[in-house]
Amino acid sequence: MKKSKLLDIYIALTPQEWRPLLDYVSSPYFNKQEEVVQLCEYLLELAKKDFPPALTKRERVWQAVFPQQPFAEKQMAYLMSDLLKLTEEFLGHRFWQEREESQEIAILRAVSERNLSKSYQFRLKKLKKTTALDPKRNADYHYTAYTIAAIEDSFFNAQNIRQENPHLSTQDEALDQYYLQSKLKLYCNMLNQAAVIDTQYELNWPPSPIESEAKEHADPVTQTYQCLFELLHNKEPNENLFQKYNHLLGEIYQKTDHEELISFYYFAINYCLNAIKKGHRDYADKLLNLYQTGLSSNNLLVNGELSPWIYKNIIKLGLGLKQFAWVESFILAYTEKLPENYRHDALYFNLSDLKYHQKEYDQALEHLNRIEFSDIFYKHGTKIMLLKIYFEKQETEAFLNLSSSYKLMLLREKKLSGSTLNAYKNFVRITEKLIKVDIANLDTLGKIEEEIHRTSNVNARQWLLEQIRQMLEGR
Repeated sequence: MKKSKLLDIYIALTPQEWRPLLDYVSSPYFNKQEEVVQLCEYLLELAKKDFPPALTKRERVWQAVFPQQPFAEKQMAYLMSDLLKLTEEFLGHRFWQEREESQEIAILRAVSERNLSKSYQFRLKKLKKTTALDPKRNADYHYTAYTIAAIEDSFFNAQNIRQENPHLSTQDEALDQYYLQSKLKLYCNMLNQAAVIDTQYELNWPPSPIESEAKEHADPVTQTYQCLFELLHNKEPNENLFQKYNHLLGEIYQKTDHEELISFYYFAINYCLNAIKKGHRDYADKLLNLYQTGLSSNNLLVNGELSPWIYKNIIKLGLGLKQFAWVESFILAYTEKLPENYRHDALYFNLSDLKYHQKEYDQALEHLNRIEFSDIFYKHGTKIMLLKIYFEKQETEAFLNLSSSYKLMLLREKKLSGSTLNAYKNFVRITEKLIKVDIANLDTLGKIEEEIHRTSNVNARQWLLEQIRQMLEGR
């Protein structure tokens, strides 16, 4: 069973799902095969033991379900297929149950189609009250409003009442808002992707979303998407639009769900990063403020966890702005918010990076010695930092010994992409030239500086240029 879809799905189950799944599979309404129940029970017992490989072999599983029968490959395949189908249906059913709004709509639709007027009116009143009390005004809200109006329209027509149908205009308005917001969200994703990976997408929606009449009566979430679209559509950063977008972010806190709010913050973060890349250094402070706001409101956390990518970028930005006290408090407060397997190395690597930026090299080395290299980024990041420390402390022998062993490591590295690998190799090659240079020979330093600018892929480019500047000033 090692490579089966059935085993994959059981490995992915959470302990909270085990009992409900067994109840589902055991229900005669869904399954009348006792053997399928026994297979489910066996796999859930294996789940408690973290699926020992020896116990997941098909012959061993068969023996557990049919202890008195010889192994039958074909029958085993049918059994696994039946359980897989039931388990997938359980996950779909559980997802549906967790979305109470969808369940209520399904009930409303069922009683409406059977023309059960009393049940229909009761369910409709309950659902409309729940919807009205919901502060959200995202695309899901508008689609729900449209669906309710469509059910009302269907029930109204079934009564054969010859009077104006009030539900058509409600459907139209709700569908317009759903369509507008969904399209804007899609376009913002396309423009963001275009900026990140340097590509182009064709936006097939005339007229422009900015010029759409829907802007006059748009809700706050739609306004936020419209503002974001304008921001991303402009080729150069726009200070007024960015301030407006930040203001709207504060306005929609309860108007959309947490996942979409996180997405809005990520859009803003990428926008700032692109602005900084284009040379607008004032966006570094704006980005740090954005991170701080997102952290204080928990709008950068997904299921209580902080993305390692966001964590790393926050520290890098804070160190670049020399906000050392804030960076230290951030590391101590938010390392525990990372996925568990990242925490140990993240703590000591970033404390080391902090001490390095503060020129406290001995403390930086102490922290580096505690890193266990759980992640490839920390493995190579540690080597680069050590080389920088040895270089800045002018410990030439230690530097050359490390650079020699690190070059061998890079030659054997199989997990890095070619561009990333070359960036590390170029850093080592150029730094070796710098540490061997005769300071009196300004021409050599000038040639190395030209090489740095010519080389498209080099790690720590600004650090290298800074070392040359300091050497020219007679460090």
